[in-house]
Amino acid sequence: MTTNFLTALHSWRVWYFLSLQDILLRYRGSVLGPFWITISTTITVFSMGYLYGILFGINRAAYLPYFTTGIIGWTFISSIINESTKIFLESKPYLENIRLPATVYIFRLIFRNLIILIHNLPVYIPVAVINNIKIDTTLFLFIPGLFFLCLNGVFYATLIAFISAKFPDIGSIVVSLLQIFFFLTPIMWPPSALPSKFHFFLHFNPFYYFISLFRNPLLGIPFDMSQVVGTLVLTLIGALLFFS
Repeated sequence: MTTNFLTALHSWRVWYFLSLQDILLRYRGSVLGPFWITISTTITVFSMGYLYGILFGINRAAYLPYFTTGIIGWTFISSIINESTKIFLESKPYLENIRLPATVYIFRLIFRNLIILIHNLPVYIPVAVINNIKIDTTLFLFIPGLFFLCLNGVFYATLIAFISAKFPDIGSIVVSLLQIFFFLTPIMWPPSALPSKFHFFLHFNPFYYFISLFRNPLLGIPFDMSQVVGTLVLTLIGALLFFS
């Protein structure tokens, strides 16, 4: 698998142009093209953000940036996982006719969702400005955090893709699990809303660490040691499964 991984990196032009093609085909004929992604996310953030802020009784200035980063981060993470269940079926014509490692198409999946993320991130800018989010050196941790997200995306998406290729029903199971984890992960709700005796459950939720990787730098919140250790453990497990 190490050779396949390096070959996939070396074949970056293949997955780069396939990813661009995926985005262009998805929005072919649309006037605004991929900017519909930005519009859709903006509507979701401002409508649901105000509503849930009221429901949780949290000040808008504190909740809206929290909710926005959570939704954008979750969209990126869940899309990678969900699409990994059918990436080999989607890439079947290429797999059958071109001699390239399957990992190339995992990179295609990751980069495709990275493009969508780039269209979603501008939604956070007015939210941060309106709600006076202070920009400090913590923001520079966003790039390494995103790198670890993508790296884990490669590891775990590859595992899910191969399992799904053998057991097609896995796709439906993954969709159901993602719906459950959406509510179990502090995306819409802050950890402070959880009774203290249940806080330890967060540390058994891998998505808690991945969302923190994405959210904390954007909100100017430093990582605590448990988040760093949890992320490294998940990355190590993913690497062992990927390279074994």
